[in-house]
Amino acid sequence: MSQQIAIDKTRDIEVARNEILKGDYDCAVVDASLPGLKIGEFLSLTACARPATPIVVVGGDVENLDLGAAEYVSSTEISTPRLGSSVRKAITNGRKFRRLHELERKLEVEGSQDSVTALPSRVRFHDRLEMEVRNVEGSDNHLALLVLDLDGFKAFNYSLGYAIGDQLLQAVAERLNQTAPDAKLVGRLGNDEFGILLDLAPNFASQVATKFSKALRVPFDCAGHQVEISATFGIAMQAPGDNATELLHKAMNALDGAQRRGVRFLVFDEENEGERRLQFGLGRDLPSAIESGQMRLYFQPKISMIDGNVTGVEALVRWQHPEHGLVFPDNFIPLAERSGAIEPLTRWVLDAALKQASAWSALGIDLEISVNVSALTLHNRDFPNTVRTMLANWSFPANRLTLEITESAFISDVLRATDTLTRLHELGVRISIDDFGTGYSSLAYIRRLPIDELKVDKSFVMHMQSEPDDSVIVRVLVQLGRSLGLNVVAEGVEDRETWYMLAALGCNCAQGYYMARPLDVPNFEKWLQSSAWGLAGRAVAQASLAE
Repeated sequence: MSQQIAIDKTRDIEVARNEILKGDYDCAVVDASLPGLKIGEFLSLTACARPATPIVVVGGDVENLDLGAAEYVSSTEISTPRLGSSVRKAITNGRKFRRLHELERKLEVEGSQDSVTALPSRVRFHDRLEMEVRNVEGSDNHLALLVLDLDGFKAFNYSLGYAIGDQLLQAVAERLNQTAPDAKLVGRLGNDEFGILLDLAPNFASQVATKFSKALRVPFDCAGHQVEISATFGIAMQAPGDNATELLHKAMNALDGAQRRGVRFLVFDEENEGERRLQFGLGRDLPSAIESGQMRLYFQPKISMIDGNVTGVEALVRWQHPEHGLVFPDNFIPLAERSGAIEPLTRWVLDAALKQASAWSALGIDLEISVNVSALTLHNRDFPNTVRTMLANWSFPANRLTLEITESAFISDVLRATDTLTRLHELGVRISIDDFGTGYSSLAYIRRLPIDELKVDKSFVMHMQSEPDDSVIVRVLVQLGRSLGLNVVAEGVEDRETWYMLAALGCNCAQGYYMARPLDVPNFEKWLQSSAWGLAGRAVAQASLAE
């Protein structure tokens, strides 16, 4: 494009303006003295068009630059060189403006559409959600917003790679559109979060969530991999006065509640909102609570199934909140992981546990101590050095410290986790897989890691007597652990019958309310001295052997 249009007294002003608005010219030169030309009005209609053709105004006032003229040449300066210089400058700047405008348009398009799934992005989704909310105001229509999060997607990405992860996201987007062809809106809200807006009566919300859940459970074919995935849903029904932000907030709140409760979906209600506010307050208070000494350690005994005596304890953290009283870890550990407070919290628990175990050891009470470690802490390469320093500070033997990790902690980044666990194991620290049987691990991973112990999850142990499937699972897990030469611990032992069932299976160790609940230090020490499972029972057993 190298055309120029010069407007002189012989050109029709309307024709000239229409030519300029087409945007096919590099520059327009306008004589401000043209009869009938209101230069300010002319500039407002032409110079403000996007992308604009730059206009050089000859004559008139210099204020025309403020009205949108690209260049101004006064009537006293008119000459061929001066006019040519102004035109060239206007053309150069005009081309730069056009390039910026094209980039702006490109960014606007990219910002409104997710590059992976081609669904509306979060910003575009919110804008269209606002429009839909306004459209139903005062009508009998009911809007339902479903927000879903893919379970275990992060681990999937790590194990199979981001390219296949993107294919899965594309397939999920297509599956969602197929499942609800009449949906008003489907969009991608985040990494593995999607939003679905439906015109739906409240009593059908749960049925629709179940429909989507079943649809997503049908395996996906991604680059030859048969991928099975599930999702958790948060559902919010539009209430009078809700805008897009409030409706989205309610759905996200319900999703968070569903994930914390371990349920497939949750419909927002005011109870959810109260719980959300509590969670927000706890998350805000947590970092200062760690520093100000509000955390408390409780200890649950681990009992040998060979002789029925205590062999060690698991350190369990509680929060003595000044307003809410004793807060249990299920209510603040997820907050700690999301807020970045999990590492200082882990350091506090580990240091306090070693301090207490060292104090008991000084009294002649030698117990193994177990401490839970999150995935985020495990992936910190400096963590083994932290453990080494603390063990030295409290003069505590490394082989009496067990660090418990969940299966998801190492499956999310196998290479880094293996390196960290290997370095910890080289210190002499024992490694235990907690909640075994509920995660993503396979026998291949277990055999590669320096593991000493498996803890069978209580969700299986607690129902061994009533659920035949759970009994079979526990038996298989115990046999697996023993075949690998690992210590096997069963959690959730709540009655004598379960104890004997586990003992018959060859389980090594047990934890549960049948023996003792988690206890603070004074009550644990009382239990230790008086219980048949504690030191008193050990003394009786030793006396019996001596006879």
